Amino acid sequence: MSAPTCSFCGKTEDEVRALIPGPPPVFICEGCVNLCQDIIGEDSARPLKPPDEQQGTEAELKKVARLRAAVAELVKRHPQPDLVLACSFCGKGKDDVRKLIAGPRVFICDECVHRNMEMLAEREKR
Repeated sequence: MSAPTCSFCGKTEDEVRALIPGPPPVFICEGCVNLCQDIIGEDSARPLKPPDEQQGTEAELKKVARLRAAVAELVKRHPQPDLVLACSFCGKGKDDVRKLIAGPRVFICDECVHRNMEMLAEREKR
């Protein structure tokens, strides 16, 4: 049996500080949880604005553009026929969550990112 790896970046348990299990065989590492939190950003605590009202600094807009390009490249490199857009951790569909972040062959919703951030914070307290 092979060692568990992060379903998003492919790093093994020995290469990361924490590897959080989801439903078998899904795992996510601390680094990917933090990246997903960055993608979700602070807007999860604010009401969404229409696109014409959204504002951001040039650096924020460039970051979003880089993230979108990275996701597009992942999808291009790892085509997924019959793709089901649902969180690989909780099973909620894309219409049931605020945001759904894509990995190479898995997805994670904003709720599971938040839950994993809380678990990591609890581990830090120990």
